[in-house]
Amino acid sequence: AVSGRSLGEMPARLRGIAPHTDLVDYGLPVAGPKAASWSGDKDPREGFVKGSIFVDRAGDETSITEYNVYWHAATGIRGPKVGSIPGIDFMEPTCSGLSCALIDRSKTVDGEYVFERGAYGDNEQATISLSGPGRVEVTAFETELYYDSLTVAGVELSGNMTEFVPGSVELPEGDVVIEWSSDEFETASGWSFQLRQDGATAELDVDATEILGSGFEVVPAYGANELTSRAIVVDITDSTSTSASTALPGNKRRLTASQASQYKRSDTTSHQSVEEFPPIETPEPKQQSERWLHRPMPNSEGRVLWVEHRAVQLSEVAARPGRVRGSFTVSGLDEAAATQPAVRSAFARSLAAQLPSIEDGRMQLVRILSVRSGMVKIEFEVELSANSQVADLDRIEAELLLLRTGQRAAARFDAALTAGLAASGLAMLTQIDSWHAVVGSPQQLSPKMLASTLVPAGEVQVGGSFRLRRSSQSNFV
Repeated sequence: AVSGRSLGEMPARLRGIAPHTDLVDYGLPVAGPKAASWSGDKDPREGFVKGSIFVDRAGDETSITEYNVYWHAATGIRGPKVGSIPGIDFMEPTCSGLSCALIDRSKTVDGEYVFERGAYGDNEQATISLSGPGRVEVTAFETELYYDSLTVAGVELSGNMTEFVPGSVELPEGDVVIEWSSDEFETASGWSFQLRQDGATAELDVDATEILGSGFEVVPAYGANELTSRAIVVDITDSTSTSASTALPGNKRRLTASQASQYKRSDTTSHQSVEEFPPIETPEPKQQSERWLHRPMPNSEGRVLWVEHRAVQLSEVAARPGRVRGSFTVSGLDEAAATQPAVRSAFARSLAAQLPSIEDGRMQLVRILSVRSGMVKIEFEVELSANSQVADLDRIEAELLLLRTGQRAAARFDAALTAGLAASGLAMLTQIDSWHAVVGSPQQLSPKMLASTLVPAGEVQVGGSFRLRRSSQSNFV
């Protein structure tokens, strides 16, 4: 606070001669630790203990800056402070969105979360929020390519990824979002993943010290304010003596070391949870309890004949600078012949010749599928270089659309394909003199195209099957 007059005022300096007061952020915890346990006494001396206190953090630490640990007497009197465990803004996975109830969620015996969405429906949307670091391991994945996707910490997964699973995505520190969405048309067999979240349990080491109570009290705090009603008391046992369970007044509850065997942390572990749980059932072996991890996934696109095997991480696939995906089908081609290296090379060279705007080596085949008897589908991908612009994606997409129209560009492609297949030696195996390709609709993917930012706003049919989609957050289609 400063004083002044018409000619000016005294200088405003923090902690100067003017009166001042510190600003304190006032808060009160709204949650507490879920459980706490004692490792057991490692000091053989009578009257002394040494060990570790394990604290299962609150499901949401937004209102917790630390957990204070005190000595606690059997009479309920709090003793000296032992130490503090800092909060880390930990948050368990929580789901928001209309489709959360459709996603199966469970937890393994080793504390990992399992999320599964099997045969899903149209127009689903869900967002799973949590704190990192951690790791997501995708164990099954098949969705409609391009339009139905699961985005894990910015890594977009879409299509039939049977060849890539199990695959993992590392979760960074801080807030992490996993987004799922499907459009209003085709569906598939769905997805499943396991989530390992680091930091859920904190540890406070207790050096060799004289016993000053019957146990420890763990209290959640926000700064100087504590929420004693959510405190947890953990009994300790001197390694040279025994103790019995003692009731505590108020809302506090206690478990002694003699009850530790049911929690399987160690033979001398005491454990307490502030949540009420139903009776624990003996879990089935993982092979039986997770049968969905091993079930075959139907492929609505066709039977896979050949896949380009690339040793890449899922995050690397999603981090490409930009790409255009497409496909074309050829009738009258034998399945075994379609996968021969010379024939695949003819496919690639013939198509690349029709795309003058791409650099050498930027177009490659991804998969070859048998759609039905005598018809194969060749899927390809055109990837841009690191210094390319968005306009380059538009140019490539326009060139592919010309091939789809069936006009002069398509005729040139057919001629190049016929010559390429003849040069590969295929003419010796078939009586077909001229080959015809039917090009499918291309799909442009920008570097960080997230399915959650695309809101279906109706569809129009152009040329029979070309689909236009407009984003509600941008002006492009």
